[in-house]
Amino acid sequence: MRVKKLFAGMIAFLMVLATSSQLAFASNVLTGTQKAYVEGDDWGAAVTGTVIHFNKRIDWRSVAKKDFSVVENSQDVTDKSRKVIAAYTSDSYGRKVHYNSYYVTVRLYSSPRDGSAFHWNATAFRNEWVKNYSLKVQLTSGNTLTSNGRRYSLLNVTPSIDMMTDRIIPQLDYWDLDLTYKASDGTQYRYAQYVPKRDNKKNALVIWLHGGGEGGTDTTIPLLANKVTAYSSKKFQSYFKGAYILVPQTPTFWMESVNGGSTTGQTAAKFEKSLFEFIKKYVKNHKDIDPNRVIIGGCSNGGYMTMNLIMKHPKYFAAAYPICEGYADKYITNKQLKKIVNMPIWFTYAKTDTTLDPKIYSEPTIKRLKKMGAGNIHVSAYKDVHDTTGRFYGVEGNPTVLSDTKTSVPYEYSGHWSWIYYDNNKNHEGWLNCWKWMSRQRAHH
Repeated sequence: MRVKKLFAGMIAFLMVLATSSQLAFASNVLTGTQKAYVEGDDWGAAVTGTVIHFNKRIDWRSVAKKDFSVVENSQDVTDKSRKVIAAYTSDSYGRKVHYNSYYVTVRLYSSPRDGSAFHWNATAFRNEWVKNYSLKVQLTSGNTLTSNGRRYSLLNVTPSIDMMTDRIIPQLDYWDLDLTYKASDGTQYRYAQYVPKRDNKKNALVIWLHGGGEGGTDTTIPLLANKVTAYSSKKFQSYFKGAYILVPQTPTFWMESVNGGSTTGQTAAKFEKSLFEFIKKYVKNHKDIDPNRVIIGGCSNGGYMTMNLIMKHPKYFAAAYPICEGYADKYITNKQLKKIVNMPIWFTYAKTDTTLDPKIYSEPTIKRLKKMGAGNIHVSAYKDVHDTTGRFYGVEGNPTVLSDTKTSVPYEYSGHWSWIYYDNNKNHEGWLNCWKWMSRQRAHH
């Protein structure tokens, strides 16, 4: 009996000790949830930070970037350490504040190889938001956060993040998303729009037609994959003194043929008629759009459809800006070119484009137009596509490989990505700026 009592007493003691340890552990832990902070960059959408909602108000002076370590996991990434570049108390939207807050934002270094928020679905041939995404946020050894005078050395932040709901994307705040239009042939379009401030005048409409990987039913994809959010920027809008931006999204891809498969001009495009119907209806429904200032453009697939529509409806559009366009010159007749010989067009491409070789697409078409006497044709033809921001550098002798240190050469992207120059307002022909040029074009119906 005595042995049993001693044993029972020992068990009770150990339970008390365990409970005390758990309480001590719990008292040293901050708990929280998080949302991904996402930005559209030259290469697409990137997770550039996390906004953590803690269970306690954090003293703002106790937060520093050295305090945190972050490990990323997703369907495309396994246990990748993310470099912390800043940390601070914030509001729920990630905006920095200089006071105690329940929210802490941890900013992360992102690059063409770090932090992608998109997954390439090779089967569907399109970009999608990554699934099974998580950020494991911890305090580095010896560092603490302070709340109400008490120091905490451990974090228990829920790592999983649903990239469809648990995200903050300030670039999209100015846009109306996932609007719908059903064409008379039954085609269901999703679209996004930017509407300028009311100013008692008619405004231009700029149409962006996305690339081949941005079709589907989620308009955040075409807005972020090609940095189209630049069109709602103060810079872009200042040239136009306010412009509508329309971003239609095809259910599949713009180069889909009426016969199935794809077309580069040899057959009719499946969405050609319904898209033009949609554009006309959109203009009609917005009385403050100037019908003489409808400008259309896009990249790759979208460049193909741009060429398609302006040749079919040359008098409707004020100007066009096809980028690495995919309408093969051999399928364009002289009759078609004569229809657009007087249209203002700004072509953009890179000579290193192996996806849509400009020798097959843009260059011979430009040459023929100029030979016909086209007087308002402008060309931005780049030798390659490289970083223009000064943030990313290539390995010496191999600039297509991202360097971890500063070198003498900028990082080089795929030659197909010439839209980067346009989106960053780098397109110039001598003194002439492309965005400014676009804003001055008017049709003469």
